Amino acid sequence: MIFTDNDVRILESEKIELPTKYTIYKILSQYLIIAPEYPTWIVLDSDEYNMFLLLEIANLSDSIRFYNDKFNKNATVILEKVLEKIFNHNFYKDGYKNTQNEENIQTIQKNIHINLTNDCNMRCKHCFVNAGRIDKKYIDTNKIIQKVNEITKLNGYTSVVISGGEPLLHKDIFILINSLKGHKITLFTNGILINEKNINKIASAVSEIQISLEGISKEAYETNRGKGNYEKILNAIKLIKSQNIKLILAITVLPDTLDDICNNLINFIKKINYQNLEIRINNDIEMIGTAVKELNFKNYDIEHSDKAIFELMKKIIKLGIPSKTTKQQNIKFKNCGIGTSIVIDVDGKIYPCSKFGSYSLDIDKNADEILNEFDRINRDTSIDAIRKCEKCDLKYICSGGCRIDNLKLKNNMINTICDEKYKKKIMQRLVCEWNL
Repeated sequence: MIFTDNDVRILESEKIELPTKYTIYKILSQYLIIAPEYPTWIVLDSDEYNMFLLLEIANLSDSIRFYNDKFNKNATVILEKVLEKIFNHNFYKDGYKNTQNEENIQTIQKNIHINLTNDCNMRCKHCFVNAGRIDKKYIDTNKIIQKVNEITKLNGYTSVVISGGEPLLHKDIFILINSLKGHKITLFTNGILINEKNINKIASAVSEIQISLEGISKEAYETNRGKGNYEKILNAIKLIKSQNIKLILAITVLPDTLDDICNNLINFIKKINYQNLEIRINNDIEMIGTAVKELNFKNYDIEHSDKAIFELMKKIIKLGIPSKTTKQQNIKFKNCGIGTSIVIDVDGKIYPCSKFGSYSLDIDKNADEILNEFDRINRDTSIDAIRKCEKCDLKYICSGGCRIDNLKLKNNMINTICDEKYKKKIMQRLVCEWNL
C-alpha cells in the first residue's frame, strides 16, 4: 500500500515521524492529541486511537499486522483515516515547517466599532450594557465623523460596526452611515425598527445587518423581547431579503431558550429560505449588566448546552449556511486580538476591544496616538509575557485568554484567569469544532 497526500508518499515499510512533543487528552469520549509548538491537533475515535498508538512504535505494515492480530476490524481502512488526519493537519515531525506566526500588530488594519447610544426599545434580560435602563446617551455624530476620518487617513477604509443599544433610535444614524461610504458597514440591531420607510436608506449604505435573537419560536422570542415584536422581526427579515443585504442572525443561548433554539432553528432557516445568510450562535453570556440579576444559571448544564449547540451547528452546515470555527491550526497566536479594534463608546471613551474594561482612551486623543497606544497594548500583553502560560499545551491556541477578562478579574491583563476548568472547556470546543 502507498498512502499519497499531495506530495507525501508513505510506503508500508516506512514509519511515520510524529511531532517530537505532543500530549493526549480524553475529551468527550474522543482523543484530543495536541502538538503545542506547531500548534496543531487531531481528534481520534477509539479505533483510530488504537491505531495511533501502534504508529508511535511501528511502521505501517507492522501497525496493520498488529492491529489485525488484536482487533477484529478493518485495519487498512482505519489506518487510512488516521493518516489522512495526520497529514491534513500537519501532525508529523516536519509539519512545523507549515507553522506561521500571527500577523504583526503594526500591519493589521484595525476595524472600528461605534456604539451610537445606550438607549433601546427593548429590555432584554441578558443585556450587558443595561441598554434602555440607565440614563440615555446619544453620541455626537459630528465628533464621530471627524474622528473616523482621522483614523481612516492612517488606517485606510476598513470594517465598521454600528451598534448600540439600538442604533436605529439615533436621529442622525443615516447622516453617520452615509458619511462612512467606502467602509464596509455592518449594522447591529434588534431589527424591529426596520420598516418599509427606511429599508432603502439602510440598503444604500450598509453591507450587512446583524439581528439578535434568543428565541426562535414566537413564544420564546417574545418572552425576552416583548409581545407583538415577533411579526415585526419577520417583516424586517423579509425587507432585508428584498434588498439582498447579507443577514447575520446572532443567536444568544439563554438557560430557558436552549431547547427552543435546538428544536426550531433549522425549520426557521428553511422557512426564511435565504442564501445570503450567516448564523452565529453564542453560548457564552457576559455576566455583567442586566444578566447578573435576571438570568438564573443554577441548574444550567453548560457542558450539555455546548454539545447540543455543536450538534445543531452540524445540521446548519449541512444546509449550506456558513459557520466559523474559533481556532485555527498552524498559527502561533500570541494575543487575544486586543488592540486590533477601535471601539468608540457613547460615553466618549475609546476601547481596544468590544469588551469594556477599565482601560480606555479619551476620544479627544489624536488618531496617531490611539493607533500607537493600541499597538503597544497588544505587544506588551503578548503570550511571551505571561509566565503562567510558558509550559501550557494550549499556549498558542488560547493565547492567554481574554486580556479584558484578566484585567477585570485579576487586575492585570497578563494575569491569566486560566484554571483546569477553563482549559477543559477550550479542549471540549476543539473536539466539538473538529466534528462540525
